Amino acid sequence: MSCLGSCFVGWGGPRRLSAAMPNIDCRQYHAKITMDNLHIAVAETLMDIEKELRALQLWDGAMISEEALASEQPFAIDTMTFPQWLQFIFLPRMYVLIEQKMQFPGNCGIAPMAEQYFSVLGLPSSPLITHLQKIDALLTRQ
Repeated sequence: MSCLGSCFVGWGGPRRLSAAMPNIDCRQYHAKITMDNLHIAVAETLMDIEKELRALQLWDGAMISEEALASEQPFAIDTMTFPQWLQFIFLPRMYVLIEQKMQFPGNCGIAPMAEQYFSVLGLPSSPLITHLQKIDALLTRQ
């Protein structure tokens, strides 16, 4: 049964989900479910990004320097490559947001940077770019 059928009585607004959860209305419940599903979808896509970076042999085995991590430039363009930025900045920060069930950024535009970066390398990066496009879509539509 849809939300409208199970949670709303006519147009009277939200009703309580059940006697077992008397203090939660359906808007709160569905917001939590939606956020949980978003966190799961983002986590799965982040794992796909890591998998593609490894398949392209762009995953660094050693940690990057503290100086490189301290960059304040977009994509840390002054201290690391785009794949390094994904590995050492983007992925870890996103995993923290997932683990702590925090709100994601409201806008994301990583795929265009990836397209530009990989356009000159001649690597089979289409699957990686597809996953980055998915991340952009997931985070921008929330």
